[in-house]
Amino acid sequence: MKLNKQLLFFLSFLGILISSSLSAIIIAQTNDEIDATIQLYPTLVDTPEELSKFITRDFNTDEAKVRAIYTWLIQNVSYNPEEYKRFNYSFKNYRERNTKEEKTRRKIINHTLQTGSAVCEGYAMVFEKLCQLQNIDNYLVRGDTKTNFNDIGRTFANNHMWNVAFIKGEPFLFDATWGAGRYTTKFIKEPSYYYYKISPQHLINTHYPQQYEDAFLNEDLSTILFFDRPLIIKHGLTFGDIISKEKSGVIN
Repeated sequence: MKLNKQLLFFLSFLGILISSSLSAIIIAQTNDEIDATIQLYPTLVDTPEELSKFITRDFNTDEAKVRAIYTWLIQNVSYNPEEYKRFNYSFKNYRERNTKEEKTRRKIINHTLQTGSAVCEGYAMVFEKLCQLQNIDNYLVRGDTKTNFNDIGRTFANNHMWNVAFIKGEPFLFDATWGAGRYTTKFIKEPSYYYYKISPQHLINTHYPQQYEDAFLNEDLSTILFFDRPLIIKHGLTFGDIISKEKSGVIN
């Protein structure tokens, strides 16, 4: 009797282990399938509605749709600093500002989709618009980033945009601009999922939101401390990994 109970326990445990392994494989295959499907999409489109129709046709969960949006952006949009100030505008009052802001947003989105060229606002606004068309709760985050030695010790400035999207009611952070590649004297395409659902603990190494609650961290961190902290430029490190050893400087 005792042997039968032990055998039953072993078989139950084995079943759970196999089920978990199969689930992991299925998830990995699903991501591969999503990415492969996006490879078949047009690299340029005229409107976000056109791209959204493909996504609606091919994917049926918010998780898959958000990954499809992120994948299309990092595969097809190149960072181009020449896009800065292309759509600048002036206004006389708040009503005129709001009207021009909405028109400008639409221009930026269409230009990004039609040319495959953008700065951070193009990536982030397309991500936001496509999520909206898919009825996925999301919003833009404006803030600052720390990318080189000269950023240590400086003051805060709004110079970057990234995104928050909600999947099954839970907020996740995305930065398709940084996921697309890197820019030195020219854009180097290096599509990466490091900035897809990146953890708040990792993103705060380099990104500081204008509204601090968008960092999704329990501990407070002032802009002064953010820019005084070491420059962490290695994926996978968190500030907690090195704070006990260093107070300021560069970690690479």
